[in-house]
Amino acid sequence: MGFSKGKRVAVGVLCGLLAIPILLLVTNSRILVWKTRVNPGDRYTLKDWGNLGDADQSQLVCHYFTGRSVKAQVFWYSPGNLMGRDACPFFLTQ
Repeated sequence: MGFSKGKRVAVGVLCGLLAIPILLLVTNSRILVWKTRVNPGDRYTLKDWGNLGDADQSQLVCHYFTGRSVKAQVFWYSPGNLMGRDACPFFLTQ
């Protein structure tokens, strides 16, 4: 008498979800959780960056899950990807 198919699927999904943070910690990688575009004149303050709205160029604030916590990374915004990025990378290695 073994597990039913539904229980096996649930256990597999649970193991997969538990493996993600461990893999992120071991590989020193990050996965994008959410992003925010900050334009000049906006009020958006980060602890280590200050008020990003004071800059002359738009910026992307990318929040990444590290396996233990959520960290912010800031990139210059450029719609054409020339002097910055048009989107946050989904997967980031440090």
